[in-house]
Amino acid sequence: MGKRTAQKRRDAVSSAVKARRTVPLDYAATLGRSDLLIMLGLVVVTLAIYAQVIGHQFITLDDPTYIQENSMVNHGLTRAGLAWAFTTFHVANWHPLTWISHMVDCQLFGMNAGGH
Repeated sequence: MGKRTAQKRRDAVSSAVKARRTVPLDYAATLGRSDLLIMLGLVVVTLAIYAQVIGHQFITLDDPTYIQENSMVNHGLTRAGLAWAFTTFHVANWHPLTWISHMVDCQLFGMNAGGH
């Protein structure tokens, strides 16, 4: 391969990269009124469906063990709680993200089951 061929390849690649960079990112501007109405409709329907759980109570299946009677969880997000979440096998499971999620729920909503 000669020097000219290598230079031509570099020039071709360079111009292709430049051409890619100069493509305007106006895809967000192509959202029309109907797209926005669809998105708004989906948000409204989702909120209407899930807003019904606000008044619900905890269930007796596993909520007492996981949340209500678990002082590490129902105290909310704490440093000790985070350490516990990553080291415990409480209820024969190791799932730190689930514990942290429950802690965040308790931090935000307290013992109001509808927020969980």
